[in-house]
Amino acid sequence: MAPRTLDKKALHSDIPDDIIRCEILPRFPFKLATRFKVISKKYHGLLTNNAILNARQARLCPPCPALIHMDHPDTDKVEAMDVLSSTPDIVGIPSGFEFLCCCLENGFLCLLASTNGLVLILYNPSNATSNFQLPILFIANPATQKAQPIPGSAEHITRFDTCTGLAFDPVDNDREKTVSKFKIVKAHGARTIEDNGTKFCFAIFSSNTGCWAMSSATVSMDTKINCRNKKVAYGNGIMYWDYQELLLWFDIATDVAGIIKLPWILLDVQVKGPIRHDVDTSADGTLVCTAIDKDGLTVYHLVGRSIDFHWELKHERRWLDVMKDSIAAFGFCHSMQLRSGLRTERLTERRLIRPIGVENGRFVYIGVRQEWKAKDRILRYDMVNGKTYDIGKELGNRYSMRPFYVYRNSMVDIPPIVVPIQGQICEGNAGGCICAIYAEED
Repeated sequence: MAPRTLDKKALHSDIPDDIIRCEILPRFPFKLATRFKVISKKYHGLLTNNAILNARQARLCPPCPALIHMDHPDTDKVEAMDVLSSTPDIVGIPSGFEFLCCCLENGFLCLLASTNGLVLILYNPSNATSNFQLPILFIANPATQKAQPIPGSAEHITRFDTCTGLAFDPVDNDREKTVSKFKIVKAHGARTIEDNGTKFCFAIFSSNTGCWAMSSATVSMDTKINCRNKKVAYGNGIMYWDYQELLLWFDIATDVAGIIKLPWILLDVQVKGPIRHDVDTSADGTLVCTAIDKDGLTVYHLVGRSIDFHWELKHERRWLDVMKDSIAAFGFCHSMQLRSGLRTERLTERRLIRPIGVENGRFVYIGVRQEWKAKDRILRYDMVNGKTYDIGKELGNRYSMRPFYVYRNSMVDIPPIVVPIQGQICEGNAGGCICAIYAEED
């Protein structure tokens, strides 16, 4: 019998072209799609330089979540991206940041935010004494290696800034008939003289105006707090700033802001010894707070909206139970298992243990630093089966305490930035913009 030949014209004839273009291809993670070695010119064209496909991929593709962290490695001046993921083969992260087109040898980068595939990166020159060496704020997509500088960043963002977040929700341009946009929100905290308290205000840059503007929302407290925040996160239209013992939030749509205490304080939970925590948003936009003390680890979710916010306990585990189930993962820690049994107090008293972040609502990454000069060893705790794994990875910088951010792999395009009328990027000093506040402080 003669061998059967494949009719190329009949290939995929039973699958409508719009189904392939609109439903199948957008569900491929970007890194997997770029690995296709045999593909027709037609579908190669669909996968490259296609804004509609990129928007649909951002909405339909599984998020392929990971945790990312940027810092100076010990052996090189150029920043490196630490990536933690249970599915590293499909997370598209570049090895370098040359696509930012700034002189990395004469400055350094700082990761400020990561939202739905886009990241906010601050470039600081090593010597910022001239107008040619000012900080530059970039919005970028690490997967596609595209970036765009933010107008007015030198006037509105300070060096070593950590209180600036990115609000971005990708839309399907073809179906929703809307234009993707993003907002950058900076929280500015200052001490008030009259009541010896603290007041927060918010400066917002919008891509659909190309301008910076001050929000009418303010938050005042009658107590002094440290205005240097740990981290900024965004989800479901709300920006969150982590200020050690309280959470500052700002609703992008309603221009309403407020404060809520962190869960163990608000719920009056008894904790043992110092507590270290991390906050970030899950794939559905829920804010997740992971806390670690001498007794174990706890995971909370922030539920509700605006003034109805409250914390719910989602997971709790003692170190004793964690180590019983996965003692091999702690093999790099000496003197943990003695004849008298497990000595969990040695884990928490002799080592710095901190939560790094939660991936995909399931995996909690934990950093364990054995000595003051040692690098963090990374463990991954699975909340579903209760097992802990040593992933065999250490942080690149032994002194780094910069936060990790949730990264959702996406090939989404960066929304265009509108050129403001007459080139004005804000209302200026007379309008009370945040740049006027900086001018007064200087």
